[in-house]
Amino acid sequence: MTAKLLGAFARCFEDEFSAVRAEACVAAGRLRIGDGRIVDRLRGVISDDPIHRVKALAIQGLTHLVNIGET
Repeated sequence: MTAKLLGAFARCFEDEFSAVRAEACVAAGRLRIGDGRIVDRLRGVISDDPIHRVKALAIQGLTHLVNIGET
């Protein structure tokens, strides 16, 4: 992912629509975007998002990133 796209993608984690935040979490995990900014955004969603489904998807996404070395 280019630096230009990474910034736009990182902003998705703070979108007003929970569906956008949820899909950002899924995409980060599936694409295995282990950039520190994205990891920080996932952690922020886990601790601060008011929607439990979004929190769960952030946990799943972060799990995929943690398991990068194991696959």
